[in-house]
Amino acid sequence: MAWRLGRERGQDVTSLANLSSAGLAFGFAVIVGAALGYGVDHLLGSSPFGFLLGFLLGLVAGVLNVFRAAGVWGRRE
Repeated sequence: MAWRLGRERGQDVTSLANLSSAGLAFGFAVIVGAALGYGVDHLLGSSPFGFLLGFLLGLVAGVLNVFRAAGVWGRRE
């Protein structure tokens, strides 16, 4: 990656920050979904179905977050 001076460099840093936040949002969504599913399993004794459902819902939420960050989903005209 070539470092530029001026306005272009600021745009590169902004793009890198947006990409990093998309990755963190993906990981956070998966972890929260799995943790909530684990909690449901612990309360109801339905292991492993709550964990798997929570993990899958977190995975879907994470993918949607990445699509939103990339501008693919929810694009305004």
